[in-house]
Amino acid sequence: MSRSLCHIAGLVILYALATPSWAFDWSPAAKPAPAASSTPAAARPSQPAITPKQIKAEYDRLTRLLGDREYHVAHILTKDRAAAEAVIAELRAGKPFAEVAAARSTDSGSAARGGDLGWSSPNLYVPAFAAAVRLQLPGSFTDEPVQTAFGWHVIRVIEERPLRVMSLAAIQTPLREKLRRGPPAATLTNEDQRIVRRPYLIERAREAVAAGVDLDKPGPHGATLLFDAAALDDLAAVKLLLEKGANSELPSTAGIAALDLAAGNGNAEMFKLLLAAHSHAARPRPFSPALAIAAVNGGNLEILSTLIAAGVDPNGKGARGVTPLMIAAMDGKTELVNYLLSVGANPIALDMGPVYQTPLDYAWMGDHADTLAVLERAARPRVLAKSSATLKVFVEQNGKRQPAGGTVSLERAPFRLIFETAGDAQVFLNASFKRTLFDKFTAGDMTGLMTSRSGAIGAEGGKSDQLLFVSDEVAQSWMDNDEAQRFDAVERAPGRFVGTRTIRKVLAADTDKDDKPIESLDGGKLYLVFCLNEHIGSFVMVPTAASQLHIVWKPSRPGKRT
Repeated sequence: MSRSLCHIAGLVILYALATPSWAFDWSPAAKPAPAASSTPAAARPSQPAITPKQIKAEYDRLTRLLGDREYHVAHILTKDRAAAEAVIAELRAGKPFAEVAAARSTDSGSAARGGDLGWSSPNLYVPAFAAAVRLQLPGSFTDEPVQTAFGWHVIRVIEERPLRVMSLAAIQTPLREKLRRGPPAATLTNEDQRIVRRPYLIERAREAVAAGVDLDKPGPHGATLLFDAAALDDLAAVKLLLEKGANSELPSTAGIAALDLAAGNGNAEMFKLLLAAHSHAARPRPFSPALAIAAVNGGNLEILSTLIAAGVDPNGKGARGVTPLMIAAMDGKTELVNYLLSVGANPIALDMGPVYQTPLDYAWMGDHADTLAVLERAARPRVLAKSSATLKVFVEQNGKRQPAGGTVSLERAPFRLIFETAGDAQVFLNASFKRTLFDKFTAGDMTGLMTSRSGAIGAEGGKSDQLLFVSDEVAQSWMDNDEAQRFDAVERAPGRFVGTRTIRKVLAADTDKDDKPIESLDGGKLYLVFCLNEHIGSFVMVPTAASQLHIVWKPSRPGKRT
């Protein structure tokens, strides 16, 4: 009866766990080559042609029958209900399931394994057995016996997980051979599961260890079993393979080792196991320059900090010259950005182009304002140390010129702003009727002055006599280059630029529909913050020089001209 049960209900663990030799190079035992046929080819019956459409239809049918969950199941089979109830009583009294199964189960095949039937789709079992499996929580056993045609079962569900299937491309050959043998069975068979189900690495690892397979032998794709276990984030398989002496330092054909994969999948426990194996290896591989990048992708600060403590360069560059800080910035991982900056990551490092971008550019492209603000604060001291740019701002009215930098009293009438710069000739202005930005600047917070090139260009087209967008949020770009001419007059000398801008109107974007002549302003003060921005990378610019101006309006005196 045990043999019939295994055949019909799919309880043969060897079928459930067997790895087909066409899928993996480390199959426990090589299958002997089929004997050559003595029948002449002309005398043999022709094989039916199996079309790709038929193979696809069978693949779809089998994946549907398998379902999307699989269960690690054990059972104890008895002849009658009374015996099954006695088994349940023993289990409730605390006896181990495997011990009771070995002593009581009439299924001799699984009894020798403590009742273990391995992993399987429940659809491979007879309906009553399958229904009980689906209802049981992992780690528990049925509190009532389950009857099938083979007897009475006490079923234990050990674990549950997603059922994975092979790709159609990977199993076309065995599906074609299966269909050539005749019409498929209406119900799921062990062979169906063996062909379609994609085994977890722990199963392959156990088979390889049991068969004495060389664990360091690469598979057909150029990677070892340990590498594959790390790639699929199979911690149990990694533990087993390391215990059995698998070499963690062997890279794949792409030059990546299991340690790189563990860093990238964010599994701290697996990473620590592989790092320990690395430190004890007879010939440890040098750390990959991209290892810290993998840790950033995994998003695990513990892994990243462990790597840096072990000597990995926080400025190490991967493909296209990308640094760990660039990846963290692009993803908006502010915690990792702060950590990398604290251990010396360069916020103004450039990648290898062709656009040439810094971590600030990456944060801007990822639209992560908080991360960008962190990087801006870190970048400015480095930019200042490299920059030779200077900025002087003057305000002129009625022939009187005053330097910016404090409070000036002006009539409510047009006035001129004069900028003298050395270095980059791109002048930016933030203006507000409120003190918010002004106070931030006074306190040394420059983040509000930073802007992106794409946001600045085109913000104000051509010459204008307006002081545009009086708000805390918008930076205006006044520059003298091929893209825009926004000064009334320009003087150039080697290393020096002077630009003059006359302001006759004010547009307060958040309150006014139209611009207002300065003469019509009804009270209030105007706070201006100027900066000279220097390009860092492609998009983001950082203030290298700045000035401020606090305008207090006096009553207008008609007839005066600037």
